Amino acid sequence: MTRILIPTTGPSAAAETADYALQIAESLDAHLIVLHVMRPGHNREAGELTLSYFVEAAENYGTEVETHFAEGVLLDQIVDFAENNGVDLIVMGASQGTIVDKWISSDVRDNTSIPVLVIPYQIFD
Repeated sequence: MTRILIPTTGPSAAAETADYALQIAESLDAHLIVLHVMRPGHNREAGELTLSYFVEAAENYGTEVETHFAEGVLLDQIVDFAENNGVDLIVMGASQGTIVDKWISSDVRDNTSIPVLVIPYQIFD
């Protein structure tokens, strides 16, 4: 079964991308894994809220989603998790359309051989 990783850092982006990510997973008959990456020392509460958007969306689709927390440098955590957990595709949301989103997306793409799909922020407007 195809394994899709959705890295996320906060609730606002998760609220926008959860349904779209579940649609992708459903169309590919894939297993969805959501990884919340937070900076060291930050509260897990925002991460739990972030992951809850994906869990709720998965319930609406009648499927399950695997959720994980990681702490550290965003790029390193995404690439390490994907490469160490048999991920076949990384799907990233560029929901805010900021230059930071573009840097992160391209950095992930440039640091792994796993395909990276970026959901353009315009899809949520």
